[in-house]
Amino acid sequence: FAEEAKLAADAARPIPPYDLDATTPEDAYPLHGIIPEQEWAALDALLPQLKAAESHAQRYQLLSNTRSNWVKGHVKHAYEAPKPNPKTVKILAYIAAMLSFRALAGGKDVPERKSIVDRLSPTPEIVVDSLLARFTEKLRGTNKPKVTSQMDMSLLTHVFALCLKIDDFATDTTLIAADLRMGVTKRVSPSGERHVPIAWLQARAVDGA
Repeated sequence: FAEEAKLAADAARPIPPYDLDATTPEDAYPLHGIIPEQEWAALDALLPQLKAAESHAQRYQLLSNTRSNWVKGHVKHAYEAPKPNPKTVKILAYIAAMLSFRALAGGKDVPERKSIVDRLSPTPEIVVDSLLARFTEKLRGTNKPKVTSQMDMSLLTHVFALCLKIDDFATDTTLIAADLRMGVTKRVSPSGERHVPIAWLQARAVDGA
């Protein structure tokens, strides 16, 4: 019963699925626990468009037209490399979609699905459906989905886990915190602690910063 209670408590926490037996920070939060495999495969459709873009500004528009300076800086860096890493680009595309979804639906009534699909285009529709399913809930007495404070924290911790993967688990959170209008946390590094991503995300879930 104790093990079942622990599993239930972990499932209720607003953080991504994690592996306490992981031996590296990369494995602590499995990628497909954050970006399901079908969505990961669907993101491949964005790669040719991003590669063909004639400017970084065009690429930003292809990534849900995000306003995130953190995303823009990392996209610019990715495409200044001789050969952009497809995994990095796909993670950035997903982060951009999550941030755009939060800006569109957070703290207010969630728009109709078609409106979200249009606003996040060319983000694959399967990603939009997943964001709606995973990060909204219907309040008692209403049939309308809403990004509650619990759902918002869950979305943010999923975003932060992906940011850590992009930054090789040594993240200066100043820029992403400014994008989100949140309090700034200290620099995070995996050195000296086996599960820094878990510790950091749990702290975010507790203090809301």
